[in-house]
Amino acid sequence: MEEVIEQALSVETGRRGETMLAPQEVHKMLALQALGWGAKRISRELGCSRNTVHEYLRRGGWRPTGQPPL
Repeated sequence: MEEVIEQALSVETGRRGETMLAPQEVHKMLALQALGWGAKRISRELGCSRNTVHEYLRRGGWRPTGQPPL
């Protein structure tokens, strides 16, 4: 069952071929940030890079590829 969960975390491929995280994972990032966690700690907890965490936090959430910011 864990394999199914791990596979569900990546949703689609972005413009440069990178895999985007599922909306649920980005929601977790925002929730952890609200608890006062830093990007480095969030990245270790969720198993993704700090740059990925910074990017999603900067965006303020998950957006499909190609959509302009609000």
